[in-house]
Amino acid sequence: MDLRKLEYFEAVARLSSFTKASKELNVAQPSITNAIKNLEKELQIDLFMRDKRNVTLTPEGEIFLKRVSKILKDCQAAADEIKDLAEKKQWQLRLGIPPTLGAEILQKLYCDYIQEYPKAILSIMEIGSSESRERLEKREIDLGYMVLEPGLPFGMMTLDSGEVMALMNCGHPLSGRDRLSLMELKDETVINQPPFSYIQRRMVKEYGRQGIEMKCMTAPGSIISTYNLVAHGGCITYVLGNHYKHLVKEERLMAVPLNPPICYEAGFAWNKEYPLNKAAKACINLFGSQ
Repeated sequence: MDLRKLEYFEAVARLSSFTKASKELNVAQPSITNAIKNLEKELQIDLFMRDKRNVTLTPEGEIFLKRVSKILKDCQAAADEIKDLAEKKQWQLRLGIPPTLGAEILQKLYCDYIQEYPKAILSIMEIGSSESRERLEKREIDLGYMVLEPGLPFGMMTLDSGEVMALMNCGHPLSGRDRLSLMELKDETVINQPPFSYIQRRMVKEYGRQGIEMKCMTAPGSIISTYNLVAHGGCITYVLGNHYKHLVKEERLMAVPLNPPICYEAGFAWNKEYPLNKAAKACINLFGSQ
């Protein structure tokens, strides 16, 4: 017994006509007639009394109609519920954003994006570029806002570019320089960024490439605490462009670019092996048009 036969039976019973049921269902009348006959044969009972003018239910058909009507309503309710869940999933945006780059992006997400797409449900994870890459590969996030390094196996859209800078107290003897080499900074104590972050990996690599031993201090726990510690003097850290200004209102900080420059590009990345949902596509389109 399949659902199609039950739908045909319910329509004929409700409309008291094979012809009307055929028109409503947009199915050829012989197909409906044969389906009802097969259903009666399967049940081994007549469901309809037929004459040249009328089609009426037998007592058994009346009982069967009550059950069938409930089954069809339950099936439709289940289908509607699944469609609603699928639609909600299409508008759920799981996004990984690093704390060093995320301030501007978060502002646009919670203002422009949500205003433009009120159905969207944001799930934001504050994670570094390395963890975003891992989560993209595992499909645990839909988009990762990160430093876009060459050779990444993702779809990518660049939204920002700049240089790595040395962040220090504005009273530091080197703060007035236009550019600084790592050799000139070799005696400075550097507050480590999180080990999973792009900037920490990149600067450790640069120090090693130039044969300089980095004098490190353990990070205090949050990026804002790191910046505040630098503002009080005695140590430096490295930042991506001037994004630190969105996290701390600190007049005592000065960011000096490096010589030679260490450039970066940042933007959205996604797993191109799988289709993006509606929320992710809308996010990319919105940011790409600004």
